[in-house]
Amino acid sequence: MKKILLSILVMLITGLVISGCTSKEEKQKEDGIAAANKMKEDTEKAIKEYEQSSAAERQSFEKNKNNAKKSSQYSQ
Repeated sequence: MKKILLSILVMLITGLVISGCTSKEEKQKEDGIAAANKMKEDTEKAIKEYEQSSAAERQSFEKNKNNAKKSSQYSQ
């Protein structure tokens, strides 16, 4: 009788641990999706701002972008 109760208790604890891990993975997945959506929105906003900017602002943006590429190459 004690062995049966002990085995049931072990199964219950195992089930709780497994369900806890599953919910944690789902939360991480949801956080990842939310972060991806935020990045997409930020990118779309930046593209719209770039398209609406003047030619001088675009040249400045391209210059900054090229400088960033060069500095990242030097740091590697």
